[in-house]
Amino acid sequence: MAKNVDFHYHPKYERFNSIHICFAGDLLMYYRADLMAVNLMHVAFMKFSEASRLHANIDKSSIYIVGLNEHTKQSIVDSLGFTVGTLPFKYLGVPLASRKLGVDAYLPLIEKITKKITCWSAKQLSYAGRIQLIKAVLF
Repeated sequence: MAKNVDFHYHPKYERFNSIHICFAGDLLMYYRADLMAVNLMHVAFMKFSEASRLHANIDKSSIYIVGLNEHTKQSIVDSLGFTVGTLPFKYLGVPLASRKLGVDAYLPLIEKITKKITCWSAKQLSYAGRIQLIKAVLF
């Protein structure tokens, strides 16, 4: 895909030469949202589906488009057939957005992690041990 002159990386990920993240049966794809790149990715994804017999569930799939005029956005949506999602959304409990989120967006995640830590056997760890555990898990 990267060698195709019509394909353009998402500006924030170009230096990584990366266009996707896979985890636990989920696929997040990100790239510059122009109609040519979208069509190239769709064709590549369909070829992958044919070869692997793995298919996206259209009912569970969404497309997130940021920074485009409505006409271009609608052309992309029409060519793919996915529903349009809104940002921010949560993936594996982490809010994802097109720009930096404030601390308040992460509070539910922080509270969830805090609850998990307090009920672990970490109760028997010293304060320094807890800090070390948190650093090991989060960073």
